[in-house]
Amino acid sequence: MRKFLFLSLVILFLFTPLFTLQAQISNLDATYRFLNIPTSPRTAALGGNHVSLPNSDVSLFLLNPAYLSGNHHGQLALSYLNHLADVNMGFASGAFHHDELGTFGIGFRFVGYGEMIQTNAIGEELGTFTANDFAMNLGYARQIQDQLTAGVAFQFIHSSYHTFRSTGLAISAGLHYTFDDEQTWAGVSFGNLGRQVNYFDEQREDLPFDLRTSITRQLTYLPLRLSATAHSLTQWEMPSFNDEQTPRFADHLFRHLIIGGEFLFSENFHVRLGYNHFLHEELRSDARIDLGGASIGVGIQLRGFQFDISRNSYSDIGRLTQLGIQYQL
Repeated sequence: MRKFLFLSLVILFLFTPLFTLQAQISNLDATYRFLNIPTSPRTAALGGNHVSLPNSDVSLFLLNPAYLSGNHHGQLALSYLNHLADVNMGFASGAFHHDELGTFGIGFRFVGYGEMIQTNAIGEELGTFTANDFAMNLGYARQIQDQLTAGVAFQFIHSSYHTFRSTGLAISAGLHYTFDDEQTWAGVSFGNLGRQVNYFDEQREDLPFDLRTSITRQLTYLPLRLSATAHSLTQWEMPSFNDEQTPRFADHLFRHLIIGGEFLFSENFHVRLGYNHFLHEELRSDARIDLGGASIGVGIQLRGFQFDISRNSYSDIGRLTQLGIQYQL
């Protein structure tokens, strides 16, 4: 544990100046915000992007590069998300392990917004156009101690909206630590540290930088694994569109937290629940019981395949369903 804390502090001190620069703008105002969407139904079902989970699949290295390990050698992970307004998102990732060098991963994200109608200033239709986002990650991780893994990933990002195009470069890094009891795991990572190379309209925008830390604990006498994550750690204030007055200290605190639980009914069947309080504050309506920010999912292993499904509530706006499959080639 001391080694994990020491290395975490080293990362924080080394990158503090960069964190400060990136934190001048809220993630709500950043570009390429599709990078914050969970890449796996497992993390989506647990409420969001946890970085301390054990037994990860290869797709999770897009959240914390330190997730990469020799267990991912030859693993292929695919997932699909039908987002709101029929926006389609796809994720794909794979890994290769070398005993002496470490583990290498490659991952892709794609967002298709479909065909849209182009109009002029007075509403006359001029035709149609398409819009999409794309990102490619190249990751590397190495076990530096028996219980500690460190990883880094480089990211190429491109967005195209009709005649407007933008390209960006970013880096992510993280640590993943397994405690001696092998029932507790911790992680810390930062993501999307970088800048635009080409701008949409001659106006540079910041990337959705995020610094987060997580802890996961498997209970001794119950088949339940709990996870808690603190995100957006470079900005204390977390304003919401629904705020009618200045949020209190406790409001800002809980908006940084994501909690989730996995019920381990067997090695081949898991049920997951999650809650993202900031998402709830963003989406809540006037209903007495509002499930905005809540999520549920299941994981099933069958004949070498891992199937995952998640369902996330966006309150009155709708529900998101994400499907995933992994296979060891």
